[in-house]
Amino acid sequence: MRHRCCVIAVLFLMILCGCRKKKDSGMEGKAVQKKAGPASTVSTQDQSMMESTIHAFRMVETEGRENEDARKVWELVAAEARGETEERVNLSDVTLRFFRENEVVGTITGQTGMFDRKKQSGSMQGDVVGWSSEGYRIETESIQWVKETMLIEAEGMVKIFFGDSEIQGQGLTASVSLKEFKTHNVKGRVVIDEG
Repeated sequence: MRHRCCVIAVLFLMILCGCRKKKDSGMEGKAVQKKAGPASTVSTQDQSMMESTIHAFRMVETEGRENEDARKVWELVAAEARGETEERVNLSDVTLRFFRENEVVGTITGQTGMFDRKKQSGSMQGDVVGWSSEGYRIETESIQWVKETMLIEAEGMVKIFFGDSEIQGQGLTASVSLKEFKTHNVKGRVVIDEG
């Protein structure tokens, strides 16, 4: 009986708070409603996101038909997401994974981030580290990723590690797999295995 009351209470809260199915919102997580602010002209879904904190936030973009041959393109996960505006979502403890044929080809983590819902692109700041499936690793303080070009960009100092090699450069433009990259004012050491 106690279990049934809890289930009914949870369903009632979901209806009351206006939670939507995963398919409708494209986002997962537990929403915590804040007090409503002044009236605005944004839609109900956008207003709900602006007034919510979502714990265990997760967003996935796929290609192909749903439930048949859908393949992941990227996945954005954050410990917490807060709507700042109807387009901008602030994130904490962020992980971004890029996929090719449903296999992870690149992973980037950072302390905080921002996701633009309209452009499906964003940024990450604070101890940003990226890894590739090929063994490359980057370290920097902030990056941006752009969905249209599928590139990762950084303006500050960047460290790139691969094997026993380490290089430093200013700025970065890299593929999402972190295998191909361009940086400026490069210094460091590259170890070439002749075996």
